[in-house]
Amino acid sequence: MATLITKAIWKERNSVIHGGFPSQIETMVRSIQATFNAYNLALSCNQAAHQTCWEPPPSPWIKINVDAAVRTTEAAGTAVVRDHLGRILAMKTELFHNPEPVIAEANAMLLGLQLARDNHWSSVVIESECLTLVNGWNGCSEVPWHSDHIFPQMHDIAPHFSNLVINYVSRVCNYFAHNLVAWAYARSSFGDLALTEVPESVCQDHTQWTP
Repeated sequence: MATLITKAIWKERNSVIHGGFPSQIETMVRSIQATFNAYNLALSCNQAAHQTCWEPPPSPWIKINVDAAVRTTEAAGTAVVRDHLGRILAMKTELFHNPEPVIAEANAMLLGLQLARDNHWSSVVIESECLTLVNGWNGCSEVPWHSDHIFPQMHDIAPHFSNLVINYVSRVCNYFAHNLVAWAYARSSFGDLALTEVPESVCQDHTQWTP
């Protein structure tokens, strides 16, 4: 926290020296606190590879699990939104016309971001099974060329959030999203979904749904 405060003061000093208007102290405190919260969440997200099941985000964050399913000529993606109590806030599925797996996974991540933006959620965690894309987003590796037209759209949406973390999880932490996209494909059910439309056997965190 001390480092963040020092950095904020130094940034404010430089801004004023170069002709900027001084910020209100309350604005600076909120900004420092938001950065600190995001940093702590990012640290916890680094442990996601060791998770053995889905875990809720800290309040007031929301978590969006995404996944994609690929067929011969098309693909589908899904986004499942839950809060710190595990309550389902939204579910959405979408049909994609490009069956390339990495593009489908990137489109699913974009779907999650669009859903968060449209619902005005400010602190968002996106969880995906596609480590290649997650590493590309977080600057740990090159962005896959398959998805280099999708990442700019994601970056355009990112400023809508106060805090955004995109994180990798394994399948055992992503069953709900995995189940939902498989079910939606089997039923040709795409768009915004109500909980009453989806069977309980699909809405599971510990088991995989089979048709």
